[in-house]
Amino acid sequence: MHFDKKGQLIKKDFHPSVINSNERMTYTSVRKILVDNDPDERYRYAYLLDGFEAMHELCGLLRQRRIKRGSLDFDLPEPEVLLDLQGRPEAIIRAERSLSHVLIEEFMIAANEAVASYLESSGVPSIYRIHLKPDGEKLDGMKKIFTALGLEVKKTGSRAFHEILKQTKGRPTESIVNIILLRSLKQAKYFTDNMGHFGLASDAYTHFTSPIRRYPDLVVHRILKDLIRKKKLSDKKIQYLEKLLPEIASHCSRRERVAEEAEREVIDAMRVWFMKDKTGDECRGFITDVTPYGLKVQLKEYFVEGFLHVSYMHDDYYKFNEDRYCLTGRNRKKTFHIGDEIDLRIERVDIEEREIVFAMTG
Repeated sequence: MHFDKKGQLIKKDFHPSVINSNERMTYTSVRKILVDNDPDERYRYAYLLDGFEAMHELCGLLRQRRIKRGSLDFDLPEPEVLLDLQGRPEAIIRAERSLSHVLIEEFMIAANEAVASYLESSGVPSIYRIHLKPDGEKLDGMKKIFTALGLEVKKTGSRAFHEILKQTKGRPTESIVNIILLRSLKQAKYFTDNMGHFGLASDAYTHFTSPIRRYPDLVVHRILKDLIRKKKLSDKKIQYLEKLLPEIASHCSRRERVAEEAEREVIDAMRVWFMKDKTGDECRGFITDVTPYGLKVQLKEYFVEGFLHVSYMHDDYYKFNEDRYCLTGRNRKKTFHIGDEIDLRIERVDIEEREIVFAMTG
């Protein structure tokens, strides 16, 4: 891919190739070079510094262009489970996401778009990664939550996403708002018709960059390789792909959901296993959701979420205020909103149900 000084893709070529890896290069090492300016690391990789600096500059240009065209700039923390030598969880932390991660993300997006647009313009059947526009009514129905967080949402429909993300950038409630917005979006899926990708504001997008771990990418590789070798696919091959690909796309979308659920279950199991010896400990957290039955709370010390049921809020009788999206005490009028910090005690850890139950301190 060839880019101009403004980050605009001006040329792309596709070739069967062999990659020769001369250096391993980890995210940590690249972060030390580009962010920390570590002298030892920069000396060790001196012959690559010009390339890294150019990558850094291009990453910034690509990201600016993507955000400007309307791509949603989510920054969602993901859990990382640290295990001891016996395989037991010894910590659950927020996974690092530094400049080196962003750099790879931007280049992967650019590569996926280049392949998708090339296959589409060639008139070859393929698999696309599509993400449909959200239901405007669903987002409008969440305005109570955003108002409770002090956000003013004037725009409607999909434009409201950008307005909300802009208002919360850098604020303590940024991660919570990101999660709420993400829940309101439709799930991305694989499809044979190119219907665009709303989240990335991309006209043509596919999964191409990870063929050793994702089957759709491997399918796209095979189609692209066929096209490069033969210049043009036969009518028989096109008919074969048109018949085969819809089921592959549907199957891969279904299995992706299964894999995501399996990952969630493993993380939940690790969380309760990690917390099982901490019953009775006092901690501090912040509210991530308010329901008529209580509060979802994420701890500050550990990347762990649990539930504080109203029956464990002993200082008052709390009722859900739907208009203000908060819990309000009947007698003392104390309120709890999304984003509020709260002192807790770990009341119970249920390994079978994979639940962490909190109680109020005091």
